[in-house]
Amino acid sequence: MGQVEEELEKIRKVNKPQVIEAIATARDHGDLKENAEYHAAKEQQAFLENRLSELELIQKTAEVIDILSINSNRILFGATVELLEETEGKTYTYQILSSFEADVSSGIVGINSPLAKALLGKETKELVEFSTPSKIKQFKVLSIKYI
Repeated sequence: MGQVEEELEKIRKVNKPQVIEAIATARDHGDLKENAEYHAAKEQQAFLENRLSELELIQKTAEVIDILSINSNRILFGATVELLEETEGKTYTYQILSSFEADVSSGIVGINSPLAKALLGKETKELVEFSTPSKIKQFKVLSIKYI
């Protein structure tokens, strides 16, 4: 089960029932005009409904891409790239996936991230400049794999 499906299931089976219960409990406390618990629960319900709609749209419009079938010497969606930051001599490995799947701490960058945009279309041994909030970094592409 993917991340979208897991979050949808959690919202439907855990979060929504909890919010419904919180609204019912808050209603039992009386005057709804000045009931902070009630208003907080209603806001949480609205947030969950919006998130549910977002996830359902993602689920309906998502396109599954078989990364293993990609045969390219250029960096494209799904590529796992090994980079060398020449000034520090450090290597980094990133996979370029959807923005929804992005988790930089796990080495996954979203396709719409500045780093991914700088890498897209590059080949092995090419230099890539990437602007961070504090400085401009330069990377050399060491390898490109579709795994």
